[in-house]
Amino acid sequence: MKIKTLAVAAALACGSWLSPASASIIFMLGNNPQPDEQNILFGAKETGTTITGEVDHAGIAALFSSLTGETLLQNSSGQADISNNAGKKVDLTSMHFMLEAGFGFTDFIMNPASGHGMATVTVGAATFTYALGSGQNFLTIIATGGDVMTDVSVTLDTGGGFLDFKQPRVSGVCEFGVTGDCTPLPPVTIPEPGALSLLGIAFLALAGIRRRRS
Repeated sequence: MKIKTLAVAAALACGSWLSPASASIIFMLGNNPQPDEQNILFGAKETGTTITGEVDHAGIAALFSSLTGETLLQNSSGQADISNNAGKKVDLTSMHFMLEAGFGFTDFIMNPASGHGMATVTVGAATFTYALGSGQNFLTIIATGGDVMTDVSVTLDTGGGFLDFKQPRVSGVCEFGVTGDCTPLPPVTIPEPGALSLLGIAFLALAGIRRRRS
């Protein structure tokens, strides 16, 4: 009975440390606008490793950057249409989107257009992979359960890419600590050595129980 109690206690302790809080992220293929959907706008043509637009004249900065070192080009003023500054026919192989520090959003729509290969989209601990085609490749991402996204990353498999990152839009924009019910996604929890040790104790104790019963 003593060993059994130890096993249960250790397992519960490990569970409390090893179970990361994760958000409910929904990935929906296609263009699925949500209430208060807002465009990302640019005032002029811009290039750089990070380029900055604005959430539909709301005064909130929207930042785009490449995770693979590519220099980006925002082709003109107006709604975001981002390509590789090396040339209109040169693929992009990644994209990272976020709002300025302190702001989050509950919905993001993107279109890595004219692509090929498999794109992996990452939001917090959630990932989604889908095949890009030669035309439009809209994806809608929604955070549920009161969670708020802070950034979205897109990476392509080896040999894959897309020519334009077009028509990004957001909704549910809020400011952390200011707007009610605006809490960023919790970080991914990596087990610490102490938690792993307790997990080992739990397994050994359970093994001892089985041996005693046999």
